[in-house]
Amino acid sequence: MTAFETDKKQLTFLLDQIHQRELALPDFQRDFVWDPNATRELIRSVMQGYPAGALLLLQGGASVFAPRPVAGAPELAGNPSYLALDGQQRLTSMYQALFGVGTHRYYLNLRELMEGEDIDEAVEVFHASKTVRWDSLQGQARELMLPLSQLRKYALWCHNVVNTLGEEGLTGDAKNELQVQLIELGEMWVKPVEQYQFPVVTLGLSTPTEAVCTIFETLNRTGVKLSVFDLLAARGFAQEVHLRDMWDKAQVQYPILADFRIDPYYVLQVIALTCRGNPRRGVVLDLQPVEEIATHWDGAVRGIAGSLELLREECGVLSAKWLPYGTMLVTLGAAWSEVEKATGPAIGAARSKLKRWFWAATFAQRYENQVNSRAESDAPLLIGWIRGDGNAPAVLAEPFDPLQWRDITPRQTALYKASMAMLMSSAPLDFHKGQALTPAYVAEAQVDDHHVFPSAYLADIDASAELRGAANTILNRTLIDKITNIRIGKRAPSDYLGEIGAELGDDHLRAILVSHNLPGDADGALRTDSFEAFLDWRLERLIEILHDKTGWDFGDAATEVTWAKDTSSDGRDFTRYHIIADGDESPDLNKRGAIREMVNQLVAHGISPARIKEVLPPRALPAIPGLVTDQVELSKLLVAHHPNADVRRHWTDTPYLDEDANQTYVLFKMWGLNTEPTLRSLVAAFPEAGVTFRRAE
Repeated sequence: MTAFETDKKQLTFLLDQIHQRELALPDFQRDFVWDPNATRELIRSVMQGYPAGALLLLQGGASVFAPRPVAGAPELAGNPSYLALDGQQRLTSMYQALFGVGTHRYYLNLRELMEGEDIDEAVEVFHASKTVRWDSLQGQARELMLPLSQLRKYALWCHNVVNTLGEEGLTGDAKNELQVQLIELGEMWVKPVEQYQFPVVTLGLSTPTEAVCTIFETLNRTGVKLSVFDLLAARGFAQEVHLRDMWDKAQVQYPILADFRIDPYYVLQVIALTCRGNPRRGVVLDLQPVEEIATHWDGAVRGIAGSLELLREECGVLSAKWLPYGTMLVTLGAAWSEVEKATGPAIGAARSKLKRWFWAATFAQRYENQVNSRAESDAPLLIGWIRGDGNAPAVLAEPFDPLQWRDITPRQTALYKASMAMLMSSAPLDFHKGQALTPAYVAEAQVDDHHVFPSAYLADIDASAELRGAANTILNRTLIDKITNIRIGKRAPSDYLGEIGAELGDDHLRAILVSHNLPGDADGALRTDSFEAFLDWRLERLIEILHDKTGWDFGDAATEVTWAKDTSSDGRDFTRYHIIADGDESPDLNKRGAIREMVNQLVAHGISPARIKEVLPPRALPAIPGLVTDQVELSKLLVAHHPNADVRRHWTDTPYLDEDANQTYVLFKMWGLNTEPTLRSLVAAFPEAGVTFRRAE
């Protein structure tokens, strides 16, 4: 149990402790950052007796954390009795104001108060270089400007001011009246400062380090969290382990750490994961500065830097903006040592496994939450798999639903970043100059993600609301430099790409488009302004890329679409169909809709689901015992009886009931290129039903 005391201490007592080197700051505290106006506001509050928050002190903290003096206070000669964990800015502000140190000087304009001005106006602040005329007592007396550094000697200061003005001719009643006014002003504005008390919470000597962090963050009035790195830096300083210097050196040696704005806490987490198998905060805080941090620091830094280089050079993560989950670096960094140990072809194999794991874990959204638990369980499995003495991590068998890409916009941050990185993993070229999109060029040319088919263009051609919504998804976005994006405006792709092609040459344009995983052929969906076909082409391309990177089998999802009406010129099938029964023709249907309507009509014409199942591919019409109509219950039973079935890919809302067999059948949704062969098979198998189909015009 954490021992602590609560008390009230006079401001002047606390400031004297600072001056006498008894009260200092832990080295992990951030530097003094308040501007002079913030200090002036605090002084006004103190003079009016307003609450200014509690202070948090740690008794004997210098035995654990390296101490440093308050800014402007004397250098420490030994270990102070207390460290201020919370209240640094307030204590430093008041110390500098009342001791006359720092870059600015603070005054109480007594003349203004005598003339009726408000205290808000009477507290004044000036840069130290602008206060020469008040350096002398004579200057202070003439303008009745009280330096706050003299506030604690106010009575003596008043006596000297009155005498000084007397020497300059102030006599009699005027002199007496001034004395009375100064006394009254002292009672009103000076005495409250001398009597002001701060509520103080003092933590005892036995307070655990983790408790210090938790309490600090709870009471810290600025809302700034205590950095674990800074805390350990302070602890390490006492043992000659200079974490800040080590981190600065690491960023110079591996500039990618600064490029990606990496939090050094990740390095400590890699060390904790390596040494103790657990990257949780409490474990990190307990790391030994010499035996663990210093010993494993270089390897952990190399692990994170090496992983970042791999992601940037081979996974399309061109900058920090496109890193889906920074927390994944802890797992990758811990596993990087296996890449370093590998030799010959094994190096490439290890790197390939790391990349495959990265893509699988990212699209499975494994690091969306519980990141420490994920790293704790993932790291040993990943390391064992890379070494060859363990099974492949389970995440590699958790396929992503590719139909999500129809809805992923920049708001779905991690999946959007991952998808864009994947699209950019094919060495993309710039649209403006045709040069490689290196991190430096991305910054120089202000390259960012933009629409391929401009939203304004789609509005102008009166595209459907569904298609206009699709314009903001990842399917319709790529990285485009600022000049090209301005040039695109609201123009059709055929227009702006035709212009670029005329300048760069068609072969060069095609190479650029292909590098962005866009259809490059002159008669393809993009360059003929076929937005629906383009969306389907891009969806199929994304599926192909993710399959290549993860090995996930998406079956017929690669060509299953919901909005296309045409067949693309590059051979991909986007055909729609009419189902014909009893002379009536259905509206044009997409592939999944056509198969479902065909089965519906066959069942309506007396063909049992069991007979239809025999014609369809295996697992296309799974059966479930009993007659089940509730969709939720049906979904549960589908998984229970068919563990490999993906509920989202089955029509659980419209099952087929076979009362004679006492079974329920659920139709598969994904048909793709198998659509037309399946329709033909069903027509041929059941001619008695009189159900047929035709392609839509």
